[in-house]
Amino acid sequence: MSMITGDFLLPAAVVTRQPYLLEAYCASAATMLQIDANIIDVLCSLHSSFARIMLEYVAKQFRNNINQTSCYYHCSGSQRLFCYLVKLSIIQDNRKKVVLPHSKSLVVAELRMTPENLSRIITRFRGEILEVNGSEIVILNYAQLISLCGHIRA
Repeated sequence: MSMITGDFLLPAAVVTRQPYLLEAYCASAATMLQIDANIIDVLCSLHSSFARIMLEYVAKQFRNNINQTSCYYHCSGSQRLFCYLVKLSIIQDNRKKVVLPHSKSLVVAELRMTPENLSRIITRFRGEILEVNGSEIVILNYAQLISLCGHIRA
């Protein structure tokens, strides 16, 4: 699941109070904040508005995770890349150009594709939809980029 700075993830172990294995890959430096489950429980019982907001945000993160996982299994590599670029354009507030937040090797790992697959996609759509200059990607046709994302649910 892709997350950006400020996103909040509440491990299922806190909600269910059951131990489980957690695996994660960090594209950049990350800090994990560990909070005792009993503290969360007390905060939720004392402050119902905190509990509601927290649970709404956790539900949003789970929905995003499910949608992204579905995307990996039901979409082509091109669709995954184009959706990733649209997401970056929204985060960076720029429809003309995006800057990859980390190396291309980490991007292909996140998108579950090979570097060769990424190169083939870029070559196929170079000059028509995008231009690549190192870690900077110029979007030549934003509307077409969005239409090529396919039928991904937001």
